[in-house]
Amino acid sequence: WVDLAPTRLSLEQLQAALDTSTLYLRGSMNNWNARTALTRLDGRQFQVDVDLPAGRHEYKFASADWQAVDLGASEAGPLVPGGENLVLEVSQPGRYRFSLDASQVLAPAHHVQRLSS
Repeated sequence: WVDLAPTRLSLEQLQAALDTSTLYLRGSMNNWNARTALTRLDGRQFQVDVDLPAGRHEYKFASADWQAVDLGASEAGPLVPGGENLVLEVSQPGRYRFSLDASQVLAPAHHVQRLSS
């Protein structure tokens, strides 16, 4: 299982990866594949809109190779490299916007907003 352990990146490596990598919403809604790319809005701010059915969805924000970027949940609140899966309980199917603000590399944040049914 060693090859599945998250890569330990220095702060500089993570900053560079966030500045240059294409990031994806990877989760149970897309079989954890790198096919739902986030749009870079400005600097280290990203977003993507997806249609979700009702149910429990687990996800992370990651690069195509999972090595450059793999942001998940932490008990402290901000996203962390190699963190646990994030969870979204969808009671009503519809279009949802996933936003990632990694401008503070040591405390990236995310937000999910329901846009429509």
